[in-house]
Amino acid sequence: MPVRLFRENRDYYWRFDDQRGWHSGFTETEELVETSSVTIPAGGRGKLVVPVKYGRYRLEIFDQDTNQTLRYRFYAGWNAQADETQGTRPDRVALKLDKPAYREGETAHLTMTPPHQGEALITVDANRTLWVKRMSVSSDTATVDIPISRDWTRHDLYVSVMVLRPGNAGDLVTPARALGLIHLPLERSERKLNVTLEAPQKIRPQTPVRIKVRAPDARGQKALVTLSAVDAGILNITRFQSPDPHAFFFGKLRYGADQHDIYGHLIEKMQGRKGQLRFGGDTTPSPTKGLPKIVQLVDLFSGPVLMDDRGEADIPLEVPDFNGTLRLMAVVSAPDRFGSKDLEMVVAAPLITELATPRFLSFNDKAVVALDLQNLSGAAQSLKVSIDAGQALRIQDAERELSLKDQEKRTLRFPVEARTMPGVHAVTVKVGGRELNIERTFAISIRPPTPQVQFTRRYSVKAGDAVEIQDAALSGLYPNSALAHVAVSDKPPIDVRAAVQDLLTYPYGCGEQLTSTAYPHVFIDEDEARRFGLKPFTREQRVEMLDRAISKLGAIQAPNGGFSLWGNASEYEYWLSAYITNFLMDAREQGFAVPDRMYGLAMDFLLRGLQEGVSKLPAQSAAPPRPDEIFRNRDNGRFDVLPGAIRTSAR
Repeated sequence: MPVRLFRENRDYYWRFDDQRGWHSGFTETEELVETSSVTIPAGGRGKLVVPVKYGRYRLEIFDQDTNQTLRYRFYAGWNAQADETQGTRPDRVALKLDKPAYREGETAHLTMTPPHQGEALITVDANRTLWVKRMSVSSDTATVDIPISRDWTRHDLYVSVMVLRPGNAGDLVTPARALGLIHLPLERSERKLNVTLEAPQKIRPQTPVRIKVRAPDARGQKALVTLSAVDAGILNITRFQSPDPHAFFFGKLRYGADQHDIYGHLIEKMQGRKGQLRFGGDTTPSPTKGLPKIVQLVDLFSGPVLMDDRGEADIPLEVPDFNGTLRLMAVVSAPDRFGSKDLEMVVAAPLITELATPRFLSFNDKAVVALDLQNLSGAAQSLKVSIDAGQALRIQDAERELSLKDQEKRTLRFPVEARTMPGVHAVTVKVGGRELNIERTFAISIRPPTPQVQFTRRYSVKAGDAVEIQDAALSGLYPNSALAHVAVSDKPPIDVRAAVQDLLTYPYGCGEQLTSTAYPHVFIDEDEARRFGLKPFTREQRVEMLDRAISKLGAIQAPNGGFSLWGNASEYEYWLSAYITNFLMDAREQGFAVPDRMYGLAMDFLLRGLQEGVSKLPAQSAAPPRPDEIFRNRDNGRFDVLPGAIRTSAR
């Protein structure tokens, strides 16, 4: 039979797109490197030797009698031995339990169907081996009884069955093993609460709604409930499953043991057999539901709510300006029982109002904004429409009247001109009709055509003299965009206001930037803000902003207490951890709430890092390290961050 050997060459490259960001790809070409033939006797085996180097190859053997081609891909070079592990999959022992779950003291009847006869080793495994039995089995069905001990109060219980077949040199049969694994579930249905939700099927946007949660089994107990209302479009995209605490605590856990053997390296001395194609693998993806049109992302959370003695709770929700479907997800927890329930609620306005605006406008730009209106009220409507953007936009024909039939859709276009007012401005759309009074707010950004410019002028003023700042000092600036600050002092001109303002407007959101942006709110109260010419914030506003910042910092804290710049996507940094921990300490000293666990983990991380860092500093008596060792070990970098950690720990 003719044989051809191809080498498959791959050229890798990087590419970028908006959906996936930077990712790699490759182009593949093939090269014919060998042509030969092989002779195989009827019912026998043949031998083939081909020259290979490093890389990927494809071997093709053509059968002229059947016109079929055998293709086999393999890899030559380093790590090629990984291909050997593809044939180590053991044969399977079919296992079946007689009940879906068991209680303590009961007996589980396990039915085994091994692929061959031999000695069976049956074990019950968790964090350790809990029960063992050995018995001889044939290739027919066998049954074994497993007593459920009262000490097995775990949910990672698995029954493992290994059937060992001895070798037989006379029959040219090598030893083999077959493996079976099945979860041994414990009955915990009495720990599940039956939860019901009562909510309207359809509501209007921007209307309050009350959701009734009932858990009759929690009567007379101290039960808590949390209610989430999330845009179904977000959940469908990510295939998010509604939380189920009962399944979380009492559901099937992963098998905790690892099994290793060398049976896959043994070769049977027997005739080959035809290969069998295997199809499928892994779980079938769950189908996604139809994604609704997303206007605004909604994620409402009630927080823990105490249920009354009847096991009921009435939870209010303020639904924002949103059109779509909300999935209501309730989670109830009693002292020793748990339950959950989800329900979908449609939010639809009688009149759909959407404003399409440019991504941004520059000073004096002219554009057209489009207002889409669709009547879903069930009756014809005579509407009055007005659009207003304050001083930011000059809008032509901003007030109009029109009539819409039921289900009719129309688009109104408004010519606009941007004024010299940089920033993000609100565009308010008001629509009035029969039993309709809709007001929606959209955002439009106006950007200056030039970058922001900042300069400082310093003047010396003698006692009794006056200084007049001429218009020439402000020439070249857009009047509505200029923000001036005057400071008079007999001390060195340190511009505290500019420094604090730069921190408050610090862009982006890594760990250092979150901390630096929130730091001024720790110390600057209303009086201090007025003193430096800053926008004053009340104590309540500062608490809200600091709580939000601390919550975001908690999300990027590692389990060992350290902090990273971007959370799980990056490694934790010791210098950053010292900086954030110092911020948390200052916030606590000023009376702001910092979670004890978050604070304790951060302090423990600093202490461990401090001890480790000192131990890894080079001793003075040691020989001078090579430059590459200094770069690799970063001893100088370790020493740089130690003083900050020492200062924070000493406080």
